[in-house]
Formats: sequence, structure tokens, C-alpha cells
Amino acid sequence: ELKCKYNPGALYEDTFIFYEDGNVLRSSTNKNSKVQTSFRFKDNGDEFILIGNKTVTDINKVTTIIPDSELFVVAKGNRENVYNIFYTIDYDIDPTRLFVCTKR
Repeated sequence: ELKCKYNPGALYEDTFIFYEDGNVLRSSTNKNSKVQTSFRFKDNGDEFILIGNKTVTDINKVTTIIPDSELFVVAKGNRENVYNIFYTIDYDIDPTRLFVCTKR
């Protein structure tokens, strides 16, 4: 189980629970959150990849849902029990962190 915040002073906290069957459930203390709440994960060496539905809206406001997309990378941080969640887009060359997490 990971308890995650956008930054240390963030008001809301998200929880990611990893199950042995490869599923991940996400919940938030922000009751107005409209984010995806379930993913699958795959082990990628020292990291985990969260897989789910990617939503893309084009310039004409046409929305497309792309299933089974690699959305986030969960990587071990520089301290014990600390993890970071990054967007997969440009992760290898210019990672953008979404959350800082503590393993509980």
C-alpha cells in the first residue's frame, strides 16, 4: 500500500493498493476526484508500470479512450519506503513526477 501526495504540503492524499493478482486500486481523500480508480500493474525490474485507460481529447474536442495504456511508472525513491509515481510520457528522458509516496 502506498500513501501518496502531490507534494508534502498537499491537502489530499491518494492511496494505491497493489494486489497479488496484478490489480491496483486507487482511492483519494478528495471526494470530488474524478480520476481512474483501478489499474493493472506489471513488474518492470525495479519499477512497476500502471496500466489503464488513457483518455485523449483532440483539438476538435473529440474524446478517445485508449485501453491497456501504460500510464504511470512507480519507482523506488532515494530513501527507504519512499516511492515516486511518474507519468510514462518522456519518463526515460525527462521524467515528470506526479506523486511522492510512502509505503505502509
